[in-house]
Amino acid sequence: MSLSSSLFTGTSGLLNMSSAMEVVGNNISNVNTVGYKKEHISFADTFSQSIGTQGGIAQIGTGMAVGDVAQIFNQGSFESTGNMTDLAIAGNGFFMVSKANQDMNFYTRAGNFHFDNTGKLVNPENYIAQGWELDSETGKSIGSMENIIVEAIASPPKKTTRASMLTNLDADALSRSHVLANRWNRDIDGTINKSGMIDSKFYEYQTAVKVYDTLGTSHDIMAYYDKMSDSTWEYVLACDPLEDQRNLVQKTDTKGLLAKGTVTFSEVDGQLVDFTMSKFTGRIGNMQSKGVNNLNDIHYTIENHDNMTRDGYGFQLQFDGTNWSLLDLPANIATINENGDLDGDDNPIIDGKDVWASKNPVLDINTDGHINNLDIKDYNSNYYSQARILSVDAQYIEINFGVDENRKDEVDLKIKLDKIPAQNDLIGFDINDEGALHVQGLEKLIYSGEAKNENTAIQINNTDLMTINSKDVKLVWYPVEEEWHWGNPESALGNKTLISQDKIFLNEAAADTKIDTVFSNNVSHLSMISKDIKLQYDGTSEWNWAMPLKEQDFSSEFIIPGNENPTVNIINNDGHEEITAKAGTCEMNWTEVGGWAVDAADSIPDTTCDIVPFDDADLSTSGFDLIMKQGADPDAKTTTIRYEFDPFRLPDSDQTIKLTINPGPPVEYPNAKISSSADTAQSKINFDFNFNEITNQFNNDVTFDFLSEDGSGPSTSQTELMFTINPDSPPINYKNAILFGDEKEVFIDIDGLKIDSEHKEKHIAFEFKEPLAKGLTLNNHTDKSEINFDIQGSNSWQPLVTDDLDKDEYFRFTTDFLGGAEGSTEMEIEFDIGTKFDGLKFINDPMTTTQYAKSSSLISRASDGYGVGDLQDVHVTSDGVLNGIYSNGQSIPLYRLGLAKFVNDNGLNKEGGNLFRETLDSGQAIVNKPGENGLGTISPKKLEMSNVDIAEEFVSMITTQRGFQANSKTITTVDDMMGTVIQMKR
Repeated sequence: MSLSSSLFTGTSGLLNMSSAMEVVGNNISNVNTVGYKKEHISFADTFSQSIGTQGGIAQIGTGMAVGDVAQIFNQGSFESTGNMTDLAIAGNGFFMVSKANQDMNFYTRAGNFHFDNTGKLVNPENYIAQGWELDSETGKSIGSMENIIVEAIASPPKKTTRASMLTNLDADALSRSHVLANRWNRDIDGTINKSGMIDSKFYEYQTAVKVYDTLGTSHDIMAYYDKMSDSTWEYVLACDPLEDQRNLVQKTDTKGLLAKGTVTFSEVDGQLVDFTMSKFTGRIGNMQSKGVNNLNDIHYTIENHDNMTRDGYGFQLQFDGTNWSLLDLPANIATINENGDLDGDDNPIIDGKDVWASKNPVLDINTDGHINNLDIKDYNSNYYSQARILSVDAQYIEINFGVDENRKDEVDLKIKLDKIPAQNDLIGFDINDEGALHVQGLEKLIYSGEAKNENTAIQINNTDLMTINSKDVKLVWYPVEEEWHWGNPESALGNKTLISQDKIFLNEAAADTKIDTVFSNNVSHLSMISKDIKLQYDGTSEWNWAMPLKEQDFSSEFIIPGNENPTVNIINNDGHEEITAKAGTCEMNWTEVGGWAVDAADSIPDTTCDIVPFDDADLSTSGFDLIMKQGADPDAKTTTIRYEFDPFRLPDSDQTIKLTINPGPPVEYPNAKISSSADTAQSKINFDFNFNEITNQFNNDVTFDFLSEDGSGPSTSQTELMFTINPDSPPINYKNAILFGDEKEVFIDIDGLKIDSEHKEKHIAFEFKEPLAKGLTLNNHTDKSEINFDIQGSNSWQPLVTDDLDKDEYFRFTTDFLGGAEGSTEMEIEFDIGTKFDGLKFINDPMTTTQYAKSSSLISRASDGYGVGDLQDVHVTSDGVLNGIYSNGQSIPLYRLGLAKFVNDNGLNKEGGNLFRETLDSGQAIVNKPGENGLGTISPKKLEMSNVDIAEEFVSMITTQRGFQANSKTITTVDDMMGTVIQMKR
């Protein structure tokens, strides 16, 4: 080995110690570099040369070389910066960045990012951070990884789909309205309320929640609550009428009214147990659909409100596979007979509506006697008889209702379907009069008898069944029978039950005579049941009342000196059923010999009268009993009238008592009067059941026409006639309604859909604070109690049913604040009161609406919509999600940062600027979201600092310096040795 080789050995040490010093110096220089990973240098010896030795071959090293310079990727310390876009990785992984318009990714641990003027998330070298765009609703990734660019400086608005209002309703509150929704825009007398909403005197509690339309404008949804019963409340949902742009409520006084319903609580713990809702549909109601499109898929738009101002019922359209057409009604539904009455079914049903007609049929009749096809659309008139379809395709229908002769080619109503219909699909709807179309309930309530004087409280438990108006409904309490009955003569007339046909007859003397009953235009007087009303013909000119005797038929006239008249009492009336009620007089005179005696000259036909003492009374002084019975049958029942004098009076002669029996009208109609004469008695009888004695004007209510085969009527005094007045019939448009109750309360089951007699529904309830009078001693007419009212119906409310709800769904109401064409801007909003349907029943949330005995108050309210918002900040979560924080209070997920890891981190190529590049040695990047697949998580507002330990570097510097010095000594020593060799030559 030569000295020169030794010289180069030392030189290699100097050179590589210099490299080591470079590493140390680089580490020290980057001691504050964000995300810097320190380098570590290691050395290796070089090739050795072989030399011969006494022992054989040996090797001598020729110096050293740098074996490796490795990155130490252990975690650096975190420094808090307060800047949300300063990000640190806690654990394994690299941020991914890329140059604009380039596909190559670079990797870094330095998370000192910021947003540039274009919204890009960049590092100081303007490399753009990489991540996945997120769906703002679900937070899920959309597509592949891309540049993170927050371009949405403003947050777009989101329309509200759910509104939540949780309240406590005071269990001790009192009801303020019979039907809360009826008070919308109206005072209690029905006049328009200037406030345009519900006056505070009509509800117990009111709250509101903000909702947002598709443009981001906020609107208030008000909820009004009023108590119905101990455990049930009714509510109304509404908005500002000036903001309501729903097409079907325009040009009405119901703008703003959205929905109504009931909330029922447990009487035990005040928890919510049931919840209902009815949507307000406006001018188009009773919407029906059978086929592909459900009700939410069908959109009605009124183009001409002026041609749809009246009620119209039962419109139906059918799709034949190509076009829609208005349905003709079956011709055999009902026909009109020669008297103008409906043949067949007395109350034919057409599209669920009762149709009734008598002398003046409300239906237009074709020449063949059948109902005209479209005229049933409005059976109160022929207003829409000319309705026709103008143009049609599968999903679009235009209708003109033929009201204006000059505008028959213009569209009145448009119908748009979301889905293509199938053959035979059906659509149905009604048109509602624009006036008071939201009102459902009882109007014009009048109480009489013991029901008045604030003795009656009313409660309406279900208005959804009140779909049609029905006027002059009457309920009558009969105290003798202790029963409630309907008093609706117009309805009974339509049912042909007002005068019971099987109760009208003539006796054998006129067996061949038939009777035709003719009613006047006003039968409202006939509102009470009166059974077995009997008349008898006198054989010459008159018909007279001939019912069994009653107290009102007796009267006494006294001719007593000194006016010492007796008291008169009917003490036994058992015989009133058997004593023929014929007018007559029984005169009783005082005789000096025998006391009181009946004058044989005066008598009551077919009746015997006897005078007997009462008890042990002296017939001459104390008085007597007049006992009457029919005929001479000793077993006949008797009627006894007691005449009782002052026992101390002195008897006198010339005393006379005249008892007069004048059979009168039935108890229920004390003012009834018969009109007949010698000229007409054999052909007809006229009745005025409410004759006015003051005006003495006879108003004909009912006429019986006699039609005998030989042209003559009854001719003998033996002719009798009997009939029953029975107005006990439900209201015209509610023929299945059931009336039941007692002296304490009375109820109406509107639809009569009861399971059995024990399960009738109490849809309408009247409760009496003081029970009504009852008993056999009372009079059905003078002691009766009555309740009169009108049923105000509406088809503008669509009851929602749980069958239409999926699991975990809420009832929805409809709003439209923008007025887009064909319902394009309508919003369906779920109403959340803290309970939702689970498929079988409503299940309460942990926080829900309650009824406790404390003041009504709001528990919480919220809605899921929001308006436009400006970006104010960006928050980054530990899993790398960048959430935009906007001025509208929304936090919206925008992007998720991507992280990468490698099989061999030391195989990465350093590119400067704290960047690494993927190489073959590193392997391909393994990309995922933070916290997944062994990747670290993100720490926002922090930077990972350099992992250089300055103390370690100083130690390395010293050892490197000493190594360098030692190697330099090798060179100087070899130099001295070489100098010695040179000197040897000299």
